[in-house]
Amino acid sequence: MQGHDVLLAFLAMVEKRGLEVTINDFSGLIVADEAQSARLALYFIHRNPFCMKIKSSARLWNVCLQKKTLLCRAAAENSGLFRGMCFCGREEYVMPVMKDGIVLATLGLGGFATDRARVLGRAERVLSVAGIADALFPDSVPDGLTALLDAAFGSPPPSKEDALAVLGMAAAELLRCYELLEAARRTLVIPEAARLSRERRLVLHAADYIRRNIAEPVDARKVSAACHVSVSTLSHVFKKSMRLSLSAYRARLRLDAAKELLLKGTGVTGAALGSGFDDPNYFSRVFAKTEGIPPGAWTRRQLSTRRAEAPDASRASGRPRA
Repeated sequence: MQGHDVLLAFLAMVEKRGLEVTINDFSGLIVADEAQSARLALYFIHRNPFCMKIKSSARLWNVCLQKKTLLCRAAAENSGLFRGMCFCGREEYVMPVMKDGIVLATLGLGGFATDRARVLGRAERVLSVAGIADALFPDSVPDGLTALLDAAFGSPPPSKEDALAVLGMAAAELLRCYELLEAARRTLVIPEAARLSRERRLVLHAADYIRRNIAEPVDARKVSAACHVSVSTLSHVFKKSMRLSLSAYRARLRLDAAKELLLKGTGVTGAALGSGFDDPNYFSRVFAKTEGIPPGAWTRRQLSTRRAEAPDASRASGRPRA
């Protein structure tokens, strides 16, 4: 496996347990590498419903971004695994990734709540001070927050030993990736402009919003409202960073989802409907225009290639062929 393949496979496995993994790249090495940044982008922000609701407030989102400095400081002071709670109530284990005393990154493991009453109390106070509690939960703030907490932090809290094992393995692999990038750049000093800037976080937030609403047509006004910027600002920044418009990004996500379904044997119609296309014929035209061949032919080619690349079972076992 090349590049971040091992790390990505491991993080995906962890998240299947209902936990949420996040990466804060404080050195800027990964963010400065466009290809690697794109592959790990999913893990650069908190994607759970609780945090997404908190970030629907521009004021609270700004506070969240400002707290990153405190996280980096805490990582430098602890140097090993520690557990903490953010200003709005999200709890997580944090593992610093360090080299020569430099905090390159932190890995966070969340998705649980060990003290629900404390989380609810902190979140309610934060939302009340921001003046948005009633707007977010017009029927009942406590009931709304409780439901949100259940959806976002419903996994059993891992023990410190389990968290250390999980984040320790991920940190070792992430450090290996950093060292490869360091060798290529011959420095750990990256200009501040190359770090995960506010502009980059804006793009990641918009991308996550589109992923969550992939079945709906892209409404630039709704996406920009979720990111607290104008439509023109979001469109410009998003296209500059992703080299795709908002609608083109959604189309790419839908095709990627369709490809996974095709390879699972869903069939063209099932893949079309399962990835948000209402008309299988339209899906086939879009697919053929993008990939150069129809979805059925693409699937056969991919499966044929995989069979050809798979090791010969009889040869691998040492048994002669019949």
